[in-house]
Amino acid sequence: MVLKPFCPRLRPELRLHPQQRWLRDPLTRLELALDPGSLAVVQALDGTRGPAELAQQAGLSRGAVETVLRRLLLLHLLEGAGQETVETLRALQAGNHELPFSVLREGRFACQGSGACCRSYGRCELDDDDLATISSLDLGSALPELAGTPWFEALPTSGGVRKFLASRNGVCVFLLESGLCGLHAAFGEAVKPKVCRLYPYTVLHTVIGVKVYDQGECARFATSSRSGPPVSEELERIQELVGPTRTLYHPVVRAGSQLHFDFGIFLRLQKELVGRIARAPLTAVACLLQAARLQRSLFDALAGCPLQVGQPEKLVQTVLAADCPAVAPTKAALAAGAQACAGLCDQLREVLHSSLHDPETPLRRGMRAQIEGSLEVLAALGQRATSKAADALLSGPELPSGPKLPSGPELDALFRISFRQTLFGDFAMVQERPRAGLLRLALGFLLSLQAMAGRSTDPLQHFDAGHSLALRVLRRHELDGVFVAFEEHVWDVFEALPELVA
Repeated sequence: MVLKPFCPRLRPELRLHPQQRWLRDPLTRLELALDPGSLAVVQALDGTRGPAELAQQAGLSRGAVETVLRRLLLLHLLEGAGQETVETLRALQAGNHELPFSVLREGRFACQGSGACCRSYGRCELDDDDLATISSLDLGSALPELAGTPWFEALPTSGGVRKFLASRNGVCVFLLESGLCGLHAAFGEAVKPKVCRLYPYTVLHTVIGVKVYDQGECARFATSSRSGPPVSEELERIQELVGPTRTLYHPVVRAGSQLHFDFGIFLRLQKELVGRIARAPLTAVACLLQAARLQRSLFDALAGCPLQVGQPEKLVQTVLAADCPAVAPTKAALAAGAQACAGLCDQLREVLHSSLHDPETPLRRGMRAQIEGSLEVLAALGQRATSKAADALLSGPELPSGPKLPSGPELDALFRISFRQTLFGDFAMVQERPRAGLLRLALGFLLSLQAMAGRSTDPLQHFDAGHSLALRVLRRHELDGVFVAFEEHVWDVFEALPELVA
Protein backbone atom coordinates (compact mmCIF):
# COMPACT_ATOMS: atom_id res chain seq x y z
CA MET A 1 0.00 0.00 0.00
CA VAL A 2 1.32 3.42 -0.98
CA LEU A 3 1.39 5.82 1.96
CA LYS A 4 0.04 9.29 1.51
CA PRO A 5 2.92 11.81 1.52
CA PHE A 6 3.50 13.44 4.89
CA CYS A 7 3.24 17.16 4.21
CA PRO A 8 2.15 18.60 7.57
CA ARG A 9 0.39 21.81 8.42
CA LEU A 10 -0.65 23.29 11.75
CA ARG A 11 -4.19 22.92 13.01
CA PRO A 12 -6.19 25.99 11.91
CA GLU A 13 -7.04 27.28 15.41
CA LEU A 14 -3.42 27.49 16.56
CA ARG A 15 -1.93 30.93 17.05
CA LEU A 16 1.71 31.57 16.24
CA HIS A 17 3.44 34.52 17.88
CA PRO A 18 6.75 34.82 16.01
CA GLN A 19 8.06 37.80 17.96
CA GLN A 20 7.67 36.02 21.32
CA ARG A 21 8.49 32.67 19.64
CA TRP A 22 5.64 30.64 21.03
CA LEU A 23 2.69 28.68 19.68
CA ARG A 24 -0.65 28.72 21.49
CA ASP A 25 -3.41 26.10 21.34
CA PRO A 26 -6.73 27.68 22.46
CA LEU A 27 -8.33 24.25 22.92
CA THR A 28 -5.88 23.04 25.58
CA ARG A 29 -4.34 26.41 26.55
CA LEU A 30 -0.94 25.01 25.73
CA GLU A 31 1.72 27.62 25.07
CA LEU A 32 4.69 26.00 23.39
CA ALA A 33 7.99 27.87 23.44
CA LEU A 34 9.93 27.69 20.16
CA ASP A 35 13.66 28.04 19.64
CA PRO A 36 14.75 29.78 16.42
CA GLY A 37 15.06 26.50 14.51
CA SER A 38 11.63 25.26 15.61
CA LEU A 39 10.11 28.61 14.70
CA ALA A 40 11.58 28.39 11.20
CA VAL A 41 10.06 24.92 10.74
CA VAL A 42 6.66 25.99 12.09
CA GLN A 43 6.55 29.00 9.78
CA ALA A 44 7.16 26.73 6.77
CA LEU A 45 4.31 24.30 7.60
CA ASP A 46 1.89 25.02 4.75
CA GLY A 47 0.85 21.47 3.88
CA THR A 48 2.94 21.31 0.68
CA ARG A 49 6.35 20.35 2.04
CA GLY A 50 7.67 17.09 3.42
CA PRO A 51 10.54 16.78 5.92
CA ALA A 52 13.24 17.10 3.28
CA GLU A 53 11.74 20.28 1.80
CA LEU A 54 11.15 21.71 5.25
CA ALA A 55 14.79 21.11 6.15
CA GLN A 56 15.87 23.01 3.06
CA GLN A 57 13.43 25.85 3.74
CA ALA A 58 14.40 26.18 7.44
CA GLY A 59 18.12 25.74 6.86
CA LEU A 60 18.33 22.80 9.27
CA SER A 61 19.36 19.17 9.05
CA ARG A 62 16.64 16.68 8.26
CA GLY A 63 17.14 15.05 11.65
CA ALA A 64 16.57 18.37 13.44
CA VAL A 65 13.40 18.99 11.39
CA GLU A 66 12.06 15.51 12.14
CA THR A 67 12.59 16.11 15.86
CA VAL A 68 10.48 19.28 15.66
CA LEU A 69 7.77 17.56 13.59
CA ARG A 70 7.59 14.58 15.95
CA ARG A 71 7.16 16.92 18.90
CA LEU A 72 4.30 18.74 17.16
CA LEU A 73 2.74 15.45 16.07
CA LEU A 74 2.71 13.95 19.57
CA LEU A 75 1.21 17.14 20.98
CA HIS A 76 -1.59 16.90 18.38
CA LEU A 77 -0.67 20.30 16.95
CA LEU A 78 -0.51 19.07 13.35
CA GLU A 79 -3.68 18.77 11.32
CA GLY A 80 -5.05 15.22 11.50
CA ALA A 81 -3.09 14.14 14.58
CA GLY A 82 -5.24 13.03 17.52
CA GLN A 83 -8.35 13.68 15.46
CA GLU A 84 -10.84 12.16 17.91
CA THR A 85 -9.39 14.08 20.86
CA VAL A 86 -9.22 17.34 18.92
CA GLU A 87 -12.80 17.04 17.64
CA THR A 88 -14.08 16.46 21.17
CA LEU A 89 -12.13 19.47 22.44
CA ARG A 90 -13.64 21.58 19.68
CA ALA A 91 -17.16 20.39 20.52
CA LEU A 92 -16.62 21.10 24.22
CA GLN A 93 -15.38 24.60 23.47
CA ALA A 94 -18.43 25.23 21.28
CA GLY A 95 -20.79 23.87 23.97
CA ASN A 96 -21.96 21.06 21.70
CA HIS A 97 -20.82 18.12 23.77
CA GLU A 98 -21.71 16.78 27.21
CA LEU A 99 -19.13 14.61 28.91
CA PRO A 100 -20.38 11.20 30.07
CA PHE A 101 -19.45 9.78 33.45
CA SER A 102 -16.64 7.24 33.53
CA VAL A 103 -16.25 4.87 36.49
CA LEU A 104 -14.54 1.63 37.42
CA ARG A 105 -16.91 -1.30 37.43
CA GLU A 106 -15.94 -2.51 40.91
CA GLY A 107 -15.90 0.98 42.46
CA ARG A 108 -17.95 1.24 45.66
CA PHE A 109 -17.72 2.66 49.15
CA ALA A 110 -19.39 2.39 52.55
CA CYS A 111 -18.18 4.46 55.50
CA GLN A 112 -16.88 2.33 58.39
CA GLY A 113 -16.89 5.18 60.93
CA SER A 114 -13.17 5.22 61.72
CA GLY A 115 -13.07 9.02 61.83
CA ALA A 116 -9.51 9.01 60.50
CA CYS A 117 -10.45 11.24 57.57
CA CYS A 118 -11.44 13.92 60.12
CA ARG A 119 -8.06 13.74 61.83
CA SER A 120 -5.41 13.23 59.18
CA TYR A 121 -6.40 15.46 56.31
CA GLY A 122 -5.74 19.10 55.52
CA ARG A 123 -8.43 21.70 55.86
CA CYS A 124 -11.97 21.15 54.59
CA GLU A 125 -13.05 24.10 52.45
CA LEU A 126 -16.63 25.36 52.73
CA ASP A 127 -18.64 26.97 49.93
CA ASP A 128 -21.52 29.41 50.38
CA ASP A 129 -24.12 26.61 50.46
CA ASP A 130 -22.21 24.78 53.19
CA LEU A 131 -21.94 27.94 55.28
CA ALA A 132 -25.65 28.74 54.88
CA THR A 133 -26.74 25.20 55.75
CA ILE A 134 -24.63 24.84 58.89
CA SER A 135 -25.40 28.40 60.05
CA SER A 136 -29.12 27.58 60.00
CA LEU A 137 -28.71 24.70 62.47
CA ASP A 138 -29.25 24.91 66.21
CA LEU A 139 -25.76 23.68 67.01
CA GLY A 140 -25.87 24.81 70.65
CA SER A 141 -28.79 22.53 71.49
CA ALA A 142 -27.66 19.51 69.49
CA LEU A 143 -23.95 19.76 70.26
CA PRO A 144 -23.62 21.65 73.58
CA GLU A 145 -19.94 20.76 73.82
CA LEU A 146 -19.36 23.19 70.94
CA ALA A 147 -20.89 26.14 72.78
CA GLY A 148 -18.77 29.20 72.12
CA THR A 149 -16.45 27.30 69.76
CA PRO A 150 -16.07 28.75 66.24
CA TRP A 151 -16.89 26.06 63.71
CA PHE A 152 -15.24 27.71 60.72
CA GLU A 153 -12.24 29.92 60.11
CA ALA A 154 -11.38 32.36 57.33
CA LEU A 155 -7.84 32.00 56.05
CA PRO A 156 -5.85 33.82 53.36
CA THR A 157 -4.93 31.70 50.34
CA SER A 158 -3.39 32.36 46.93
CA GLY A 159 -6.96 32.65 45.61
CA GLY A 160 -8.08 35.10 48.29
CA VAL A 161 -9.66 34.58 51.70
CA ARG A 162 -11.49 31.26 51.98
CA LYS A 163 -13.43 29.56 54.75
CA PHE A 164 -12.68 26.16 56.22
CA LEU A 165 -14.01 23.90 58.94
CA ALA A 166 -12.26 24.73 62.20
CA SER A 167 -10.24 22.18 64.11
CA ARG A 168 -9.27 21.58 67.73
CA ASN A 169 -5.93 19.94 68.44
CA GLY A 170 -5.72 18.94 64.78
CA VAL A 171 -9.17 17.30 64.74
CA CYS A 172 -12.36 18.57 63.09
CA VAL A 173 -14.53 20.40 65.64
CA PHE A 174 -17.52 18.23 64.72
CA LEU A 175 -15.82 14.87 65.30
CA LEU A 176 -17.30 13.04 68.28
CA GLU A 177 -15.32 10.83 70.66
CA SER A 178 -17.08 7.85 69.06
CA GLY A 179 -15.35 8.64 65.76
CA LEU A 180 -18.61 9.73 64.13
CA CYS A 181 -19.47 13.13 62.69
CA GLY A 182 -21.49 15.27 65.10
CA LEU A 183 -23.30 17.03 62.25
CA HIS A 184 -24.29 13.70 60.72
CA ALA A 185 -25.36 12.23 64.06
CA ALA A 186 -27.49 15.22 65.08
CA PHE A 187 -28.93 16.46 61.77
CA GLY A 188 -28.33 13.82 59.12
CA GLU A 189 -25.87 13.42 56.28
CA ALA A 190 -27.45 16.11 54.09
CA VAL A 191 -26.11 18.97 56.26
CA LYS A 192 -22.45 17.92 56.07
CA PRO A 193 -20.12 19.96 53.84
CA LYS A 194 -20.00 18.82 50.22
CA VAL A 195 -16.36 17.77 50.50
CA CYS A 196 -17.23 15.43 53.36
CA ARG A 197 -20.22 13.95 51.54
CA LEU A 198 -18.18 13.36 48.40
CA TYR A 199 -15.30 11.64 50.21
CA PRO A 200 -13.56 9.34 49.32
CA TYR A 201 -14.61 9.93 45.74
CA THR A 202 -12.96 12.54 43.60
CA VAL A 203 -13.94 13.83 40.18
CA LEU A 204 -11.70 14.51 37.19
CA HIS A 205 -13.05 16.12 34.02
CA THR A 206 -11.23 14.68 31.00
CA VAL A 207 -11.84 14.74 27.27
CA ILE A 208 -13.19 11.17 27.36
CA GLY A 209 -15.52 11.75 30.30
CA VAL A 210 -15.96 12.79 33.89
CA LYS A 211 -13.97 10.25 35.86
CA VAL A 212 -15.32 9.41 39.31
CA TYR A 213 -13.12 7.23 41.50
CA ASP A 214 -12.12 6.40 45.06
CA GLN A 215 -8.90 8.14 46.16
CA GLY A 216 -8.07 4.96 48.07
CA GLU A 217 -7.01 6.70 51.29
CA CYS A 218 -9.75 5.48 53.64
CA ALA A 219 -8.34 4.09 56.89
CA ARG A 220 -10.62 1.03 56.49
CA PHE A 221 -9.94 0.53 52.78
CA ALA A 222 -10.05 -3.28 52.88
CA THR A 223 -13.70 -3.13 53.96
CA SER A 224 -14.95 0.22 52.69
CA SER A 225 -13.76 -0.33 49.10
CA ARG A 226 -15.71 -3.60 48.91
CA SER A 227 -18.90 -2.46 50.64
CA GLY A 228 -21.78 -0.15 49.95
CA PRO A 229 -23.54 0.76 46.70
CA PRO A 230 -21.58 0.75 43.43
CA VAL A 231 -20.35 4.18 42.38
CA SER A 232 -22.45 3.78 39.20
CA GLU A 233 -25.55 4.05 41.43
CA GLU A 234 -24.17 7.14 43.20
CA LEU A 235 -23.60 9.30 40.13
CA GLU A 236 -26.74 11.44 40.51
CA ARG A 237 -25.80 12.27 44.11
CA ILE A 238 -22.18 12.95 43.13
CA GLN A 239 -23.22 15.19 40.24
CA GLU A 240 -25.32 17.32 42.61
CA LEU A 241 -22.34 17.69 44.95
CA VAL A 242 -19.85 18.55 42.21
CA GLY A 243 -22.07 21.01 40.37
CA PRO A 244 -21.40 22.37 36.88
CA THR A 245 -18.49 21.11 34.84
CA ARG A 246 -15.17 22.42 36.04
CA THR A 247 -12.05 23.16 34.04
CA LEU A 248 -11.02 20.30 31.80
CA TYR A 249 -7.90 18.44 32.92
CA HIS A 250 -5.76 18.12 29.79
CA PRO A 251 -2.05 18.62 30.55
CA VAL A 252 1.00 17.91 28.47
CA VAL A 253 2.37 14.55 29.60
CA ARG A 254 6.12 14.49 30.25
CA ALA A 255 7.60 11.02 29.88
CA GLY A 256 11.18 12.25 29.83
CA SER A 257 13.14 15.41 29.14
CA GLN A 258 12.64 15.02 25.38
CA LEU A 259 9.32 13.14 25.22
CA HIS A 260 6.19 15.24 25.72
CA PHE A 261 2.79 14.25 24.34
CA ASP A 262 -0.90 15.08 24.45
CA PHE A 263 -2.94 13.84 27.40
CA GLY A 264 -5.34 12.09 25.00
CA ILE A 265 -2.62 9.48 24.38
CA PHE A 266 -2.17 8.93 28.10
CA LEU A 267 -5.92 8.46 28.55
CA ARG A 268 -5.79 5.55 26.12
CA LEU A 269 -2.86 4.10 28.04
CA GLN A 270 -4.76 4.45 31.33
CA LYS A 271 -7.74 2.61 29.87
CA GLU A 272 -5.55 -0.27 28.76
CA LEU A 273 -3.68 -0.43 32.06
CA VAL A 274 -6.79 -0.70 34.24
CA GLY A 275 -8.36 -3.07 31.73
CA ARG A 276 -5.44 -5.48 31.84
CA ILE A 277 -5.48 -5.60 35.63
CA ALA A 278 -9.20 -6.40 35.55
CA ARG A 279 -8.93 -9.03 32.81
CA ALA A 280 -6.15 -11.07 34.39
CA PRO A 281 -6.16 -11.57 38.20
CA LEU A 282 -2.38 -11.57 38.56
CA THR A 283 -0.35 -11.14 41.71
CA ALA A 284 0.24 -7.57 42.83
CA VAL A 285 3.88 -7.68 41.69
CA ALA A 286 2.92 -9.09 38.30
CA CYS A 287 0.31 -6.32 37.86
CA LEU A 288 2.92 -3.64 38.58
CA LEU A 289 5.47 -5.20 36.22
CA GLN A 290 2.85 -5.45 33.49
CA ALA A 291 1.95 -1.79 33.91
CA ALA A 292 5.58 -0.67 33.86
CA ARG A 293 6.49 -2.74 30.81
CA LEU A 294 3.50 -1.50 28.84
CA GLN A 295 4.29 2.11 29.67
CA ARG A 296 7.93 1.65 28.76
CA SER A 297 7.01 0.02 25.44
CA LEU A 298 4.69 2.91 24.58
CA PHE A 299 7.16 5.62 25.57
CA ASP A 300 9.99 3.96 23.62
CA ALA A 301 7.74 3.69 20.56
CA LEU A 302 6.55 7.30 20.80
CA ALA A 303 10.15 8.52 20.98
CA GLY A 304 10.61 7.16 17.45
CA CYS A 305 7.05 7.72 16.19
CA PRO A 306 6.94 7.51 12.36
CA LEU A 307 6.23 10.79 10.59
CA GLN A 308 3.28 9.52 8.62
CA VAL A 309 -0.36 10.34 8.03
CA GLY A 310 -2.49 8.62 10.68
CA GLN A 311 0.12 8.90 13.41
CA PRO A 312 0.45 8.73 16.35
CA GLU A 313 -2.90 6.89 16.58
CA LYS A 314 -1.75 3.85 14.58
CA LEU A 315 1.35 3.45 16.70
CA VAL A 316 -0.51 3.80 19.98
CA GLN A 317 -3.13 1.26 18.90
CA THR A 318 -0.45 -1.25 17.86
CA VAL A 319 1.57 -0.95 21.06
CA LEU A 320 -1.43 -1.13 23.39
CA ALA A 321 -2.73 -4.24 21.61
CA ALA A 322 0.58 -6.11 21.95
CA ASP A 323 1.94 -8.20 24.79
CA CYS A 324 5.00 -7.02 26.65
CA PRO A 325 7.22 -10.07 27.15
CA ALA A 326 9.30 -10.17 30.28
CA VAL A 327 13.06 -10.01 29.98
CA ALA A 328 15.04 -11.45 32.87
CA PRO A 329 17.08 -8.62 34.40
CA THR A 330 20.79 -9.00 34.95
CA LYS A 331 22.27 -9.07 38.44
CA ALA A 332 23.65 -5.61 37.78
CA ALA A 333 20.16 -4.34 36.87
CA LEU A 334 18.68 -5.92 40.00
CA ALA A 335 21.33 -4.28 42.14
CA ALA A 336 20.78 -0.93 40.43
CA GLY A 337 17.04 -1.13 41.07
CA ALA A 338 17.49 -2.07 44.71
CA GLN A 339 20.09 0.66 45.23
CA ALA A 340 17.78 3.23 43.63
CA CYS A 341 14.96 2.10 45.95
CA ALA A 342 17.25 2.53 48.97
CA GLY A 343 18.31 5.99 47.80
CA LEU A 344 14.69 6.98 47.21
CA CYS A 345 13.76 5.90 50.74
CA ASP A 346 16.61 7.97 52.17
CA GLN A 347 15.58 11.10 50.26
CA LEU A 348 11.93 10.72 51.22
CA ARG A 349 12.86 10.35 54.87
CA GLU A 350 14.97 13.51 54.70
CA VAL A 351 12.13 15.59 53.26
CA LEU A 352 9.53 14.15 55.65
CA HIS A 353 11.77 14.79 58.63
CA SER A 354 12.02 18.44 57.55
CA SER A 355 8.22 18.61 57.25
CA LEU A 356 7.83 17.54 60.87
CA HIS A 357 9.90 20.51 61.99
CA ASP A 358 8.68 23.17 59.54
CA PRO A 359 6.90 25.93 61.52
CA GLU A 360 5.45 27.36 58.29
CA THR A 361 3.35 24.25 57.60
CA PRO A 362 1.84 22.95 60.86
CA LEU A 363 0.54 19.40 60.64
CA ARG A 364 -2.66 17.92 61.93
CA ARG A 365 -2.12 15.45 64.75
CA GLY A 366 -3.18 12.44 62.68
CA MET A 367 -0.93 13.32 59.77
CA ARG A 368 2.01 14.02 62.08
CA ALA A 369 1.60 10.54 63.56
CA GLN A 370 1.49 8.98 60.09
CA ILE A 371 4.62 10.81 58.95
CA GLU A 372 6.44 9.74 62.11
CA GLY A 373 5.36 6.15 61.45
CA SER A 374 6.43 6.34 57.82
CA LEU A 375 9.97 7.39 58.78
CA GLU A 376 10.42 4.11 60.63
CA VAL A 377 8.94 2.05 57.81
CA LEU A 378 10.98 3.84 55.14
CA ALA A 379 14.15 3.17 57.14
CA ALA A 380 13.31 -0.55 57.29
CA LEU A 381 12.48 -0.64 53.57
CA GLY A 382 15.70 1.17 52.74
CA GLN A 383 17.69 -1.35 54.76
CA ARG A 384 15.90 -4.17 52.97
CA ALA A 385 16.70 -2.66 49.56
CA THR A 386 20.36 -2.17 50.50
CA SER A 387 20.58 -5.82 51.57
CA LYS A 388 18.98 -7.01 48.32
CA ALA A 389 21.42 -4.90 46.28
CA ALA A 390 24.36 -6.47 48.10
CA ASP A 391 22.92 -9.96 47.55
CA ALA A 392 22.49 -9.28 43.84
CA LEU A 393 26.10 -8.21 43.47
CA LEU A 394 27.33 -11.02 45.76
CA SER A 395 29.68 -8.56 47.38
CA GLY A 396 30.25 -7.35 50.89
CA PRO A 397 28.99 -8.85 54.14
CA GLU A 398 25.46 -10.26 54.18
CA LEU A 399 23.06 -7.66 55.52
CA PRO A 400 19.79 -8.44 57.31
CA SER A 401 16.75 -7.63 55.17
CA GLY A 402 14.20 -7.86 57.98
CA PRO A 403 11.01 -9.94 58.24
CA LYS A 404 9.59 -11.58 55.15
CA LEU A 405 7.07 -9.35 53.40
CA PRO A 406 3.50 -10.69 53.45
CA SER A 407 1.74 -12.06 50.38
CA GLY A 408 -1.36 -14.01 49.44
CA PRO A 409 -4.42 -14.02 47.15
CA GLU A 410 -6.56 -11.72 49.30
CA LEU A 411 -3.80 -9.14 49.59
CA ASP A 412 -3.33 -9.32 45.83
CA ALA A 413 -7.05 -8.71 45.31
CA LEU A 414 -6.96 -5.62 47.52
CA PHE A 415 -3.89 -4.23 45.79
CA ARG A 416 -5.51 -4.79 42.38
CA ILE A 417 -8.41 -2.58 43.46
CA SER A 418 -5.98 0.04 44.75
CA PHE A 419 -3.80 -0.07 41.61
CA ARG A 420 -6.77 0.34 39.29
CA GLN A 421 -8.04 3.36 41.20
CA THR A 422 -4.61 4.99 41.15
CA LEU A 423 -3.94 4.30 37.46
CA PHE A 424 -7.47 5.45 36.52
CA GLY A 425 -7.15 8.99 37.89
CA ASP A 426 -4.71 11.86 38.23
CA PHE A 427 -2.61 10.08 40.87
CA ALA A 428 -1.19 8.02 37.98
CA MET A 429 1.24 10.90 37.46
CA VAL A 430 3.36 13.19 39.59
CA GLN A 431 3.52 16.71 38.18
CA GLU A 432 2.22 15.34 34.85
CA ARG A 433 5.07 12.80 34.79
CA PRO A 434 3.90 9.17 34.47
CA ARG A 435 7.29 7.63 35.25
CA ALA A 436 7.36 9.46 38.59
CA GLY A 437 3.76 8.36 39.15
CA LEU A 438 4.73 4.72 38.56
CA LEU A 439 7.62 5.07 40.96
CA ARG A 440 5.30 6.41 43.66
CA LEU A 441 2.87 3.54 43.00
CA ALA A 442 5.62 0.93 43.38
CA LEU A 443 7.02 2.50 46.53
CA GLY A 444 3.54 2.77 48.02
CA PHE A 445 3.10 -0.95 47.46
CA LEU A 446 6.45 -1.77 49.05
CA LEU A 447 5.81 0.61 51.95
CA SER A 448 2.41 -0.99 52.59
CA LEU A 449 3.98 -4.45 52.74
CA GLN A 450 6.86 -3.28 54.91
CA ALA A 451 4.40 -1.72 57.37
CA MET A 452 2.61 -5.08 57.61
CA ALA A 453 5.76 -7.18 57.92
CA GLY A 454 6.15 -9.04 61.18
CA ARG A 455 3.00 -7.54 62.73
CA SER A 456 0.99 -10.75 63.06
CA THR A 457 0.31 -14.06 61.39
CA ASP A 458 -2.60 -12.43 59.54
CA PRO A 459 -1.30 -9.47 57.49
CA LEU A 460 -4.85 -8.48 56.56
CA GLN A 461 -5.29 -7.23 60.12
CA HIS A 462 -2.68 -4.57 59.34
CA PHE A 463 -3.38 -3.96 55.65
CA ASP A 464 -5.48 -0.87 56.28
CA ALA A 465 -2.86 0.86 58.43
CA GLY A 466 -0.04 0.18 55.98
CA HIS A 467 -2.05 1.06 52.89
CA SER A 468 -3.41 4.27 54.39
CA LEU A 469 0.02 5.34 55.64
CA ALA A 470 1.65 4.71 52.25
CA LEU A 471 -0.93 6.56 50.16
CA ARG A 472 -1.52 9.54 52.44
CA VAL A 473 2.13 10.20 53.16
CA LEU A 474 3.59 9.56 49.70
CA ARG A 475 1.03 11.84 48.05
CA ARG A 476 2.18 14.85 50.05
CA HIS A 477 3.25 17.56 47.61
CA GLU A 478 6.62 18.19 49.21
CA LEU A 479 7.62 14.68 48.09
CA ASP A 480 6.78 15.23 44.42
CA GLY A 481 10.22 16.57 43.64
CA VAL A 482 11.87 13.47 45.07
CA PHE A 483 9.90 11.14 42.80
CA VAL A 484 10.63 13.36 39.80
CA ALA A 485 14.35 13.36 40.64
CA PHE A 486 14.40 9.54 40.80
CA GLU A 487 12.14 8.83 37.80
CA GLU A 488 15.10 7.95 35.58
CA HIS A 489 15.56 4.84 37.77
CA VAL A 490 11.93 3.71 37.48
CA TRP A 491 12.47 0.76 35.14
CA ASP A 492 15.31 -0.66 37.25
CA VAL A 493 13.21 -0.36 40.41
CA PHE A 494 10.32 -2.20 38.80
CA GLU A 495 12.49 -5.04 37.50
CA ALA A 496 13.87 -5.40 41.02
CA LEU A 497 10.39 -5.65 42.59
CA PRO A 498 10.21 -9.48 42.66
CA GLU A 499 13.53 -9.57 44.49
CA LEU A 500 12.57 -6.76 46.86
CA VAL A 501 9.44 -8.58 48.06
CA ALA A 502 11.05 -12.05 48.15
